[in-house]
Amino acid sequence: MITETEKTYVYKVETKSLDILSMGTFESELEYLLQNTNKHLFLDFSEVEEVSSAVLGILLQKKMKQKKLGKEIYLLNTSKSVQRILKILKLTSFLIQTKSEENFTGLTLSPI
Repeated sequence: MITETEKTYVYKVETKSLDILSMGTFESELEYLLQNTNKHLFLDFSEVEEVSSAVLGILLQKKMKQKKLGKEIYLLNTSKSVQRILKILKLTSFLIQTKSEENFTGLTLSPI
């Protein structure tokens, strides 16, 4: 579900729907990645079209935990439908987009 890419610390979420059925797998794979990195984690959401509120809750909980450790979780390439979900759930205050961030020039970053 979450696979490594050519770019360091960038992982691709390879599913169209992050729902209650995929939540357990997503959470365990994300936890594994977070335990095995000392840097920020970038999740490429380019294939994700739907995200359940439960999965967003997992992401926000992990984000707060990582922030205490001086690390951050970023969503890359979020689709318009995912951005719309974040807006509906009033989570846009957690969504800050930039065109450049360190070595990731040209990618859309969305810290969650």
